[in-house]
Amino acid sequence: LLNSSLFSRNIKAIEDKWYNYLYYLFDIKKYLPKYNGTCYRGISKPITNLSKQYKTGNNITWISFTSTSKKASMVKSFSKSGTVD
Repeated sequence: LLNSSLFSRNIKAIEDKWYNYLYYLFDIKKYLPKYNGTCYRGISKPITNLSKQYKTGNNITWISFTSTSKKASMVKSFSKSGTVD
């Protein structure tokens, strides 16, 4: 439900429904360890379809919550197509 709201980009609806939850979620992240490095995410499309859109070294912002891992082998277990980026 939250990801659907985020994808809609309807700020008013997100604030009305998710404000309290998101406030505490983002507040608690200051207590998590910071990580600067490569992380992997399983994707459902072959990487060749996305190579023009996503370049090595560029920052990518996902508009929803997703699972990621520091290990490519871990991501393959929850990738629909087995594709890892």
